[in-house]
Amino acid sequence: MDKTFFNSNGSLNIDKLESRIKHEIRKFKSNDILISVNNALKELENPNSDIHRFLPKGLPFFTAAGIASFAVRFTNPHRNGKVFDLYALSQLEMLVTNYLLADPITFDKELAEKFKEENPIFLSLRHSASQFSYNVNPYASYSQTLILYGEAIKRAEKRKDVPAFDFHFEFQKITGATLEDFLSIGLVAWSAAQSKAGFARGYFEVARQQGLKLPDDDTTVTILNNVSATPTQFRGVFENRKNRDRRFRAYDFNPLFSYPIIRPWKDSPLLGMDSDRLTAPIPNLICYRISTGIYYQMFNNYLEEFSQWFGLIFEEYVGIILENSINRCKIYSEDMIKRKYKKGKLPDWVVVEGDTAIIFQVKATKFSRVALTTASEEDINNSLKQVIKGLVGLHEFRNAILTKAKGLEEFHDCSKVISVFVSFGSFYLINSFLFEKHVNKLLNNTHNINSPSWIILSIDELEELQPYLYAGIGLAEIMKNIESHSQKETLDKLQADTGITPTDSFLYKKCMDLFEKILIMKQNYHLKSGA
Repeated sequence: MDKTFFNSNGSLNIDKLESRIKHEIRKFKSNDILISVNNALKELENPNSDIHRFLPKGLPFFTAAGIASFAVRFTNPHRNGKVFDLYALSQLEMLVTNYLLADPITFDKELAEKFKEENPIFLSLRHSASQFSYNVNPYASYSQTLILYGEAIKRAEKRKDVPAFDFHFEFQKITGATLEDFLSIGLVAWSAAQSKAGFARGYFEVARQQGLKLPDDDTTVTILNNVSATPTQFRGVFENRKNRDRRFRAYDFNPLFSYPIIRPWKDSPLLGMDSDRLTAPIPNLICYRISTGIYYQMFNNYLEEFSQWFGLIFEEYVGIILENSINRCKIYSEDMIKRKYKKGKLPDWVVVEGDTAIIFQVKATKFSRVALTTASEEDINNSLKQVIKGLVGLHEFRNAILTKAKGLEEFHDCSKVISVFVSFGSFYLINSFLFEKHVNKLLNNTHNINSPSWIILSIDELEELQPYLYAGIGLAEIMKNIESHSQKETLDKLQADTGITPTDSFLYKKCMDLFEKILIMKQNYHLKSGA
C-alpha cells in the first residue's frame, strides 16, 4: 500500500486512506460502479475471464459491498464521470480492502495496549464477522422464511406457551404487502440482478405479461420501497447507524443489508416504470433481506412482543429441520420429555442414535452489533448470556441422563451425551479453542461447571448439515467431527466423500417449488425484457 497512508511512526493513517477512497470514487458515476461490481462478481466465476488479470485475488463480498457503500454515499448518478473500467475497479478493490481490514489496534495506541490484555480471539471476531456476514445461501434463505412463517407457526399454535401474535397481519401492516407477494417480488428481483446488473421496474411488468404470478405495480412499488433506497435514504441510514467511535469505522453497518437494491434515479422528474432504475450490486443480499431482514424489520417495530413469540416459533423451526434430517432415529420434543420428567430446564429436542443422545437447546440469539464492532470482553459476555443459560441447562440434563434419573427411562441406554446449542444468528468462531476456553471460564465462574463438552451451531450451519444427515451420515459422527475440526472442514470432507452438495438439501427443493409456483423455470431461466 502507498507509503503516504502511513504516519511517521509506521502506523496507518485511516483518515488519509478514507480521503483517498472518496477522491478516487468521486471520479465516476455511482451506477457505473454498482453495475461493475455486480458484473465482476459474476465474471470472476469464469476461470478464463480476463478479469482475473485485474483482480488476481478475486473480489470478496465484503470488499464488493464496501465499494458499493462508498459509491452510493459519495458519488452522483447524474454527474458525468470517467469510464469505470476494470483497472479503476482493481484500484478501488485494493484501497477499500485495506480500509475494511484496518483494525484500530494497528493505528491507535490506546486500543493496542488495551487488547494486549484480552483474548486474541476477540480481535479475530471483529474481522470474521465483518467478512462472513456477507456469505448468504440464497436458496436456504427463501425456504427458511417460508417454513418459519408457515409450517413452524402452524405447529407452534398447538402449544399452550406461545403468546398471541398474528405475524401475517402485523407483517402486512408494516410492509403494505403479504408475505407471499414480498417473497415473489424478492425472488424475481434476485433473478433479475443475477442476470442483469441494472434493470427497471418495467421488468416486473414484462414478467406479468409472460405469465408470472406477481402482484400489481402498486404492490410492487410498495415492496420495493421496503427493500430499496435512493442515495439520500442510503446515506441517512449510514449516518444513523455508523459507529460513533470512528476508530472502529472499518466495522460500520452497511445499509445494503437493509436496502440491497439501489434506485439511483428514483427522485428523477422522469415518469414511468422504465425510468425507475434498480441496481443490486450484491444480489444475494436481496435473499438476506427477505429472510433474516424480515426478523429485524419485525423486531424493530414490535420489540419484545415479537422476539418472545419468535423464540418459540424458532424452536419449532429447528424441530422441522431435524425431522427432515433424521430418518433412522427417534426424536423427542420438550413436550414429550416433560410428560415424565419435569426437573430443571429441559432441552428443546433430543435425538437418540444408538447409545448416544444428542440434546439440543434452541435460542433466537446472536452477538450484539456493539460486540461485533468493539469486541470488548464486556459486550461479548453480555451477548453470551443466553448461550451460557442454555449451556447450563444442557449440562444439567446431560447429567440427568448419565445418572439415569427417574422419568428419563427412554434415555437410560445412552452412555454418551452430546450437547448442541442452536442460535438464530451466527456466533462466529465460538467453537474455536480460544473462544471455547473463554466460554468455559464463564461457565466455571458463574455456575461452577468445569470443562463441559458442547457445540454451538447457528441455524445456517445446522441447515448445511441436513442433506448429509438425511443421506444416512450419523449425527453423532458429524458433531464429533465439528468438535475436533470445524464446520467448514467437516462439510468439505462430507462433500468429497459423498458427492452430496447443497442442492440436495430439502431447503433447495422447497425454494425450487416456490420458483415454479411463480412460473420461473429451473433451467437458469431469466426474463427477457428491454429494461
